[in-house]
Amino acid sequence: MIATLRGVVLESDGTRAVVEAGGVGYEVLVTAHAGSRLVPGGEAFLHVVESAALYGGTTTLYGFPSKEEKELFNALRELPGLGGKKALEALDKASRSLPEFRRAVAAGDHGALSKVFGFSKKTAEKLSA
Repeated sequence: MIATLRGVVLESDGTRAVVEAGGVGYEVLVTAHAGSRLVPGGEAFLHVVESAALYGGTTTLYGFPSKEEKELFNALRELPGLGGKKALEALDKASRSLPEFRRAVAAGDHGALSKVFGFSKKTAEKLSA
């Protein structure tokens, strides 16, 4: 299992990056917030979650600049109806202010989750359940 990835950014399009480490280019999906900091030719260090498809045998790598974001991504993936890509989108919204996001979830503040972070009412309810 890949836990972290350090290397040179070969490509980045905002939500996808190719990071070369040890002569191998790894395609990693990232939030738009994280992707904006991954510049081709620059150094990257990402905490990684691997996700293997049930059918087809492909593996997707999700990368995060902090361990806290990786843990939040894993928690979001556990919610009903949120797979890896949807959890990544939710994390991107939450990354505007992780402390405020955690407060809103803990308080069950559906209004803040919808208005401040842009979640639908249904997703806001799932987050604070």
